[in-house]
Amino acid sequence: MSSKNNNIDISENLKRSSERTIILNVGGIKYETYASTLTEYPDTLLGTIFQDKNRAMLHPQTGNIYFFDRNGYAFRYIMEFYRTGKLLLSERDKDKVTFVTLDEIEKEIEYFRIPVTEGSDNDEYDDDDLMLDSQSNDKKKNHNNPAPASVLIHKYAGAKVDQFINALEELIYEAMGCFEERIELKFFSNTSDVEAYWKEIEPALKFYYIMKPYGVIGYCILDKFSKEIQLYFESTMQSISFQSIQVIDELTPTGNYGNYYKISINIKDRYDKEDIIIHTRLANYRVS
Repeated sequence: MSSKNNNIDISENLKRSSERTIILNVGGIKYETYASTLTEYPDTLLGTIFQDKNRAMLHPQTGNIYFFDRNGYAFRYIMEFYRTGKLLLSERDKDKVTFVTLDEIEKEIEYFRIPVTEGSDNDEYDDDDLMLDSQSNDKKKNHNNPAPASVLIHKYAGAKVDQFINALEELIYEAMGCFEERIELKFFSNTSDVEAYWKEIEPALKFYYIMKPYGVIGYCILDKFSKEIQLYFESTMQSISFQSIQVIDELTPTGNYGNYYKISINIKDRYDKEDIIIHTRLANYRVS
């Protein structure tokens, strides 16, 4: 961040130091902010509610606390929009305890009237940052027409599915490079099972680390697209056989019973010496 932006942030904080904060109690989870943070986006639900002209209509629980009977966990993404102008999506919360689905986030985006703007395919943004249209005059940028929240959410989810497929392809090629004949991976629905499973297999199977970032989301992706993924690999990589099976209520690495998907990939090629050597520097040095 430039020194100019730092100075602006410091100046804004000094201006707000005399402003009283408000507390949004969303489904029992409390978020503290300034009313001016919300009113910077006047076309959103909260931006409208907390405008000065509407203050008389507000009915706080007590003092400066306002209750909203909504999803308090998903609301953190809404709050980040007000603070940053972006919707910052992640696969799971950093504490690894609280999970929020994309469907839950979409419902809150629509309820709080967060304006989602879908840029062109050439726009560059971080994988985990979905740009939202800012309605304040000083922040307004040139964007395409706002799209429904579901469009951008589904586009993001689709990108995650493609990333998962790309990682599987990388894993297969890495296995081929190590002369492996079989790959077997499990994707558990429970976080503790995921962590216990990777702790168990990682030391022995070094190149499997490629799939570790998908330990949690992998189960969700396979639960929706396992048949399509299997068909994709069987159609595009004829040197392998690909199978995805859902296992229900079986013993897991934590000693409990749970669900998981097992992926089995058999590499049909048996790494014949003559087939390999022609692609190496040894091609002209064959010994009979």
